[in-house]
Amino acid sequence: MTPEYDYSLTPKEAKILHQLARIKKNKQIAIAVGIEEQSIANHLNSIFAKLGVKNREEAMFKYWGMLGMIRSLG
Repeated sequence: MTPEYDYSLTPKEAKILHQLARIKKNKQIAIAVGIEEQSIANHLNSIFAKLGVKNREEAMFKYWGMLGMIRSLG
């Protein structure tokens, strides 16, 4: 699978989404990106809004280009 990039994300948000798509927890993402864990939660809310998703799982599926397929199953 090839990641589906959304260019409305800031470079930092794109890095956070990249880490999220690898099923990492907020603390792990914070360490990888080099920011505070609370900032990750704030960035994730912005990312979810920009991508039009409700949660981490949908964001991950969107990143991998699978969200449409998952939504069509449900």
